[in-house]
Parts: sequence; C-alpha cells; structure tokens
Amino acid sequence: MRNPALAIALAALGASCGPRADAGRDQWQVGFDVEVTLDGSRSRGARSFAWQQVAGPKVVLAGADQSVAHLKTRPLGDVVALSEYPGPVAMGQGALYRFRLTVRDGGGRQASAETTVTSASPVPGTGGVPLDTDAYMNGGLAGDDGFAWKLTAPEGSHAVLQGAASRTPHFRPDVRGVYTVLEEKSGYNFFLWSGRYDNVPKDCGRTDCHAREDQAWQLTKHAHAARHQPECVRCHSVGFDPGAQNGGFDEACPGGQCVGDKAVLGVVHCLACHGPGFRSAANYAEGSCAQCHDAPPKYSKVAEWRQAKMARLSVGLEPKVQAVTGGCPDCHSSQGFVRWMKGKPATRGLGPTYAAPIACPTCHDPHSAERPHQLRVYGQVTTRSGLVLEGVGAGALCATCHNAGRPREQAVRERRAPHAPQAELVQARHEPDLCVTCHVQKDHGGGGHTFAAGGAQAVKAHEVRARIEPLLAAARDELARRASAIRACGRRGAGIEVRGEFMVVVDASGHDLGDCNQNGQIDAGETSVRPPDDALAARAYDYFLIERDKSFGYHNPELAEKILGPSQR
Repeated sequence: MRNPALAIALAALGASCGPRADAGRDQWQVGFDVEVTLDGSRSRGARSFAWQQVAGPKVVLAGADQSVAHLKTRPLGDVVALSEYPGPVAMGQGALYRFRLTVRDGGGRQASAETTVTSASPVPGTGGVPLDTDAYMNGGLAGDDGFAWKLTAPEGSHAVLQGAASRTPHFRPDVRGVYTVLEEKSGYNFFLWSGRYDNVPKDCGRTDCHAREDQAWQLTKHAHAARHQPECVRCHSVGFDPGAQNGGFDEACPGGQCVGDKAVLGVVHCLACHGPGFRSAANYAEGSCAQCHDAPPKYSKVAEWRQAKMARLSVGLEPKVQAVTGGCPDCHSSQGFVRWMKGKPATRGLGPTYAAPIACPTCHDPHSAERPHQLRVYGQVTTRSGLVLEGVGAGALCATCHNAGRPREQAVRERRAPHAPQAELVQARHEPDLCVTCHVQKDHGGGGHTFAAGGAQAVKAHEVRARIEPLLAAARDELARRASAIRACGRRGAGIEVRGEFMVVVDASGHDLGDCNQNGQIDAGETSVRPPDDALAARAYDYFLIERDKSFGYHNPELAEKILGPSQR
C-alpha cells in the first residue's frame, strides 16, 4: 500500500535536488537511412525539454522540444565516401551520433544527459571482420544492370544478407569462420574471415610470425597511443565497441586494465587496422586509416586526399577491366608500391578486386617510424631513370615514381617516351624538398594532401605557361614537319605521339602509321612505325619531357626554354 507521507517526502527531496535528465539508452548499429527515436521520458522534475545534436553527421531532429524526439540517420553514401571499386566498406567515426538532452524545472534549474546512436560500428574494411558487427560491402560502379549478392556462411551461422539487390548489402557475422560474398552479375567474389579481437593475441599467437614488423611498430606513435577518455578511446584502443560482443577493448580490458596478451588492445595494434579475423588481410586503400583520421576539421588529411587524382586508379582503368597492367603496379597501385619497397617489384598486373589506388599506406609505413612522418622513402633516392638525389627530404618519395622511367640514352634508343618526368625538371632547381614545398606545405600555397599547388604558386604558373605554350606548339609543329617525310601503308606521317610507352609516328587521324587497316591496334602482319633515326627520336623525347611533365614548364622554366628553344631545333 502506498505511503502518502513517503511520496510527499520523495517529491520534496526531488524538488530540492532539481531535475534529473535521462536521454535514454544508447542505440547501436541501427542502420543507415532509418528512423530512430530518442526517449527522454524517464527524466524527472522536468518542465521543458531541449534536444541538441553534439556529434555526427547533421540530421533533423523532430520534436526537439519534447520528451521524445525523432530523427533519420543519414544514408551510407553520405557518411562514407564509397569507392568506385568493389570491396568491403571501411567504417569510421562518421557513423556515430551523439545527442544531448537538457531539461529544466519551473525554478530555472537544469540538468543534461547524453545518448549515443551508431548506424554501424567502426571496421577497417579488410578481409578480417569482428563478430557481432555489421559488415557492409560495396559493389562499386560494376552494377550497370543492378546487383545480385549471395552470402555463403560457415556451418552453424544464422547470418542473413540484407539488401542483396543493392550496391551496399550487409550482414552480421555470428560465428567464427569464413564468409563468402559473391556479386553474381559481375562475378566479384570476396572472402571475409570473422573472429573476436581477444582471441587473436599478439603476433596472432606465434611469437616468430611478424617479429620484424612488431619490433618496428614499438617505436611508432600508435604503440604509445593509450588514451582511454570517453572522447578518445574509440580511436586509441583496439575494438572498442559497446554495441557488439566482439572481444574488443571494452570487453577484454575491464576497467580499462589490459593484462597479458590483451595489453595490445589498449593501444593501436595490428588488429585495429587488419581486423580480428583468424586470417585477416591488409587494407591497401585509405579505409584502415580513415576509421580515425577522417574526422574534419581536426583530422582532415583523408578528406583532402579524396580530392587528389591519386585517390583513383589511372584514367581508362575501369573497374570491369584489368585494373593495372603488368609493369605498372609499382607506381599505379598501393599494393604494387608497397611490394616494390619490400624488394618485390611487380611482374604481372593486378585485377580490379585487388588493386587499390595510391593511398595512405602507400606512402606511410604504419609499421615503422624509421623515417620522418613514417614515410617509406625519405632523404635520398636513385630513380629508375638514373637520377641520384640526396638531401631532398620528403621529395625523395615523390621522385621514386615521378621520373622519366629510364635513362635518356636508353629511352631514345628504344624509342620510349619519358613517363612522368617531374623529377628530371625539379631536381635541376635544387629545391630542398623537391615537390613537397609547393604541393603539400600549406604555408607555401600547397594543398596539403590534395597535392594541388595554389596561391602565389598558381599565379606564377600561369605566367610561365604563357611563355612555354608557344614553344611547345612550335616544337610539336616541327615534329609534324619531320614526320611528314615518313610513309607507311600508303599514308604520310603527320606527327609523333605516345602510344603506351613508345613514341610512334601517326597519320592525320591519329592512327599509328603502321596500323594499316586503321582499327586502332597493331594486328598480326603490321609493324608499329617509330621515329626512324636517333636524332628525331631524341628531339621527340625532349619535347615529351616538357609536355608530359604537365606543368607547362613551371617546374623549371629555364630548362624548358632551353630544350624547346630555337637553338635546340
């Protein structure tokens, strides 16, 4: 039986203590583009309510002045920059929302409480996915006629693939094992290994497995990144996720104390980037890094990188075709460059489900702090074109790929064009950091990780272009005049162009002069026509040295004028 006196006493106590705010339970992995209810009805002593979003992608709060408010989470494509290439989706902090409820009583006193909503949990987008965590796939641009996904789960699993006809289906692994996801129309097939973070101890249980990487990692900032305050712990530990039972930091380290082989869960260790699957793989794209480093304005580098040309595979390498042809992966894919730096240059191409564009782990080695900024190349480099550069700081990394590709004498002899000859021009100016000063350093007009030069540099570039463009046109006309003396297949040469790696003589329609049937390729019985003598080949090479540098002479105006000027012709 209710005691009236007790009720009065409790009401009086509540009035003396002021209102109490209750923003309701946290809601985890609710999905994208779905309705969510925020329930503050358990608040006490409240005469007014005010809901406010304090973190996450902006949403509209309906009923923000009521005890119960409603919102709709943002679509996946608004939260994650979906790649045009197919594969697992790396999920970062953008899928997390926080809301604050402030209540006031009739006496002007107030109280606040917060609640968290996540559309999905952070995952690195590798082949290793945590249990009880939604794994999203991205069909890329392959679905011209729609998508048809199929999931094959391990024995004992009850996982169901949601959105099988969409670009971004997802499922939630519920048992340890391998999950196969097939997009039937394109044939793309992905293997995802699922497990718990606390079941994969340091070095995957084998102390001799990745000893070199582990020793080098000990000297990185990640190895000392233990910050477990509420606003930091998601990125400064491994697998922190109260919304999933996956053996992450919040489960394996009660009270924030990680002991034994679980100690590595308290910092940024292997599984933070590779995932906890019993056979996890690396993410050579930006995904693993973007989990935490894609949070503008504080962490803007990933957002900047997405604006860069390097964020995509080279033009013409559409996802449906062989992504990077043999000989090119070293500089045109993240995997190829990393393997090259480890002494394993590419001898064959990479397919579109494997190749990743130049991204964070291409240039930065997450396992080593041996060089400044954890760059894979720094200070000095000998390029494939024969340049020996010393004392060039971070510019050594750029020059590793941005060079002519072969020594000039060899290229002229083989009739090969300079490939990306920026280093040949810039090094002659003796810039201390080569490309970095203008293209990265923002205090010099650089664009950060967009790598776009701007500011005063852009103004000067336009002035130089006005001087060099007429010289380029004159040199091109000269090559056309000299090519007109060359005949093949009943046609006259009209210029010299680059086809693949080679300099070839072309007709007025742009076809290789040796392409007798003009079908755009050299068939059996046909022979490509290249500059017949070394003098013409050398002149063409020097023209392409400036033309293919793409700066219209700005990287070295004096050298450009010298090469293209009348004295050289």
